Amino acid sequence: MHQSRLVEVFQYLDKRDLRHLEKFVASPYFNQRQDVIDLFHYLRKQHPFPRPKTLERRVIFAALFPDQDYDEKQLGYTFSFLFKTVKAFLAYEEMRDNPVVEQTHLCRALRKRGIKRVFEGELKVAKKLVDNQPLRNADYHFFHYQLALEQYSVNSIASRHPDEVFTEMTDHFGHYFIANRLRLSSAALSQQTVAPNARPELLLDEVLQHTQTNDYSHIPAISIYYHTYKALTETDSTPYFQQLRQLVQTQQHRFAEQEIRDIYVLAINYCIRQINAGQDQFLTTLFEIYKEGLANAVFITNGVMSRFTYKNIAMAGLGLKEYQWVEDFLFRYQDRIEKKYRESTFNYNLAILYYRQPDYHKAMKLLQQADFDDPLLNVNARRMLLTIYYSEQAYDALQSHLDSFKNYIYRHPELGYHRTLNLNLIRFTKKLLHTQRYDTAGLAKLRQEIEATQEVAEKPWLLEQVRGDG
Repeated sequence: MHQSRLVEVFQYLDKRDLRHLEKFVASPYFNQRQDVIDLFHYLRKQHPFPRPKTLERRVIFAALFPDQDYDEKQLGYTFSFLFKTVKAFLAYEEMRDNPVVEQTHLCRALRKRGIKRVFEGELKVAKKLVDNQPLRNADYHFFHYQLALEQYSVNSIASRHPDEVFTEMTDHFGHYFIANRLRLSSAALSQQTVAPNARPELLLDEVLQHTQTNDYSHIPAISIYYHTYKALTETDSTPYFQQLRQLVQTQQHRFAEQEIRDIYVLAINYCIRQINAGQDQFLTTLFEIYKEGLANAVFITNGVMSRFTYKNIAMAGLGLKEYQWVEDFLFRYQDRIEKKYRESTFNYNLAILYYRQPDYHKAMKLLQQADFDDPLLNVNARRMLLTIYYSEQAYDALQSHLDSFKNYIYRHPELGYHRTLNLNLIRFTKKLLHTQRYDTAGLAKLRQEIEATQEVAEKPWLLEQVRGDG
């Protein structure tokens, strides 16, 4: 039963959802089956399902139909009807959460029924709702397009086609299309999802040419994605990126929460590209973007910060040696990490902070005690321990650690190319341990071997130890 789609959806419903869903299921308009109501109450009582046995099909059937023999088909129908009702509830709630969507559907219903006078009044209400809310993203233009289309449809019935209605409809649709065309193209570039042999994106060249020859600086939905696309594609991209940064700072209140988060990610990915290309000054810009995003709660979704974002922010600060800031950040946002990963993510990043300062004693204590669920984090932690043991001249501990590290890698084939990187690190560290410090020829030979090997984890550190010993 744990594979049931109904149970899966139930697991994600909060107390508010369940209160509203109870009324929805009990309404004869949406549901007239008592067994569906009974199943809802049963699942609500078990929520959030800490005991798997309560979700066994026979246990549920006995609770719903105590005087009947088990009937798989009958239970299946009950589950199906409740699942259908839950889906209708979620769709209804989503519409109710956005008054513009609800008002647009009302206008359409009135127009279809020919209730012209009421339609005209509700259409004015709908337009005010769109204009009075702060967003000016692509959806803003799409809502205006839909409302203009409803007006145009009414005029068609009356054989009237005012130019201003048609112009409004086509302008807003054009703005919606241009903004989304540039947004999707920017996302594809940022995520490097465009294959070398992919077919040309629909009307992209035409959109770019049109945008370049027309002034859309007053349309945030177009302007922000145009500068994003140009920053990701132009050789001299800095002016476009600087303009993008300015637009993000001044116009982010014009975009929905998820969309502005995506825009921040586009800017972040641009900085990472520049850093990877050797433009180290963009690390400062990256750090500033992260701080701006934190100040505006951009990286928090439903009260949770991704453990990957948490790590990336810390790494940006450490790259600039902002040790105190990073420490404050790690402690301040640790409770925002998903509970399942909270302790391991916090300990791992705190260990890196101590390692970079360097405070090997504190770092080593955290790394030795931690047990990371993610194999890659485990490997990274073991690499840090390796370098700490060597730096502290704890050679016996290091030798034992190298053996356990090697065994761990062999037990985890899913590490992919990280397997080769770290096995080479272990191999060269062992050679380093067995090469005498005064063996100049042996150290030179080892240095050449390390330099000639492409896939080596901690390669700069290894070369530094060889040079230092030599």
